[in-house]
Amino acid sequence: MYPEVGGVPAAGVVVGLGRVLGRLCVIVANDATVKAGAFFPATCKKVLRAQRFSLENKLPILYLVDSAGVYLPMQDEVFPDEDDFGRIFRNNAVISAQGIPQFAAIMGNCVAGGGYLPVMCDTLLMTEGSGLYLAGPALVKAAIGQTATSEEIGGTKMHAGISGTIDYREPNDELCVERLRRLVGKLGKPPHTPFDRTQPVPPKRPEAEIFSPVAAGMPNSAISPGGAANWGAAQYDVRDLLAHLVDADTFDEFKAEYGQSIVCGFARIDGWAVGIVANQKKPVKPATRQRTGRHHPLRREARQRRQQQRGAEDHADHRRLVRSRQLRDVRKSVRPALHRRLADRQVRGDGRRLGGQDAAAHRGRGAHTQGARA
Repeated sequence: MYPEVGGVPAAGVVVGLGRVLGRLCVIVANDATVKAGAFFPATCKKVLRAQRFSLENKLPILYLVDSAGVYLPMQDEVFPDEDDFGRIFRNNAVISAQGIPQFAAIMGNCVAGGGYLPVMCDTLLMTEGSGLYLAGPALVKAAIGQTATSEEIGGTKMHAGISGTIDYREPNDELCVERLRRLVGKLGKPPHTPFDRTQPVPPKRPEAEIFSPVAAGMPNSAISPGGAANWGAAQYDVRDLLAHLVDADTFDEFKAEYGQSIVCGFARIDGWAVGIVANQKKPVKPATRQRTGRHHPLRREARQRRQQQRGAEDHADHRRLVRSRQLRDVRKSVRPALHRRLADRQVRGDGRRLGGQDAAAHRGRGAHTQGARA
């Protein structure tokens, strides 16, 4: 396929059906070993066919994304038609509107058009070292002159803690796929049951001690002399409380690094798949962007260059006005007056200023001395 560009096996994407923990799903996986996972015309046709099959049969669709976007030398054949690249994103919206789950796992660099598809899915996972951005560091440097790393532009930490784009940050591909399987396993069996139950597992911590995290987080000031306690003042990590409640190793936290005042996720209680929304009961610190703000070195240098440029422009404007006689050069009138002021402020040996008749006498002596010298 496409021998004129060196061959593109399977159009750089693997598409098919498979069961994930017993649930039949549509699978779309980019092959980054073929032209960096770029989209060719045939690539678009295969992805669109997979989306159509998912929509018609109400099957969840899983995208394993590692794509460089459109193959630019053939972009005239990839973008324009209504059944080409742009149709993929339209289908993302339609599939979500139909309530059909869409999962995307970013396990590599997703650049330009390759970054749109995963962001439009319902659930997004991303591995460490991957990138999600419209333009990489080299293009950013060429376009606006800013030097930034891949992590600062669209790395996992930035998208997990700053933009909130991704839902789960995973250290490697293996754990990412494992998490994806667990999430699919909590979908439930269609079409009649929107919930699911498996073999129950005891919680990681004893159920009878569920109140222990709250008691441990009580400050002494919240306990009155009579023994009554203000339990609302307790500070603790709500995840410690959930460990006494949910089945062991079933809690998958959603956006763990974003909006940390609330803990959300999916888990199982007595085998039943549930969603969890819990207020965090300890102080949290918001995520901060690295190397940003008005004191960023690049911004400081740019600000200094702008100030220097404005100063040079103001000086050039002043000289131009003086030469055209539109502005009087005030230095010719200022200097004599300045010399007179300085002469009036001559000081005696005792440090007092001369004024009135003393100053006039001093000027007279100065004039007499100058006349003698002449």
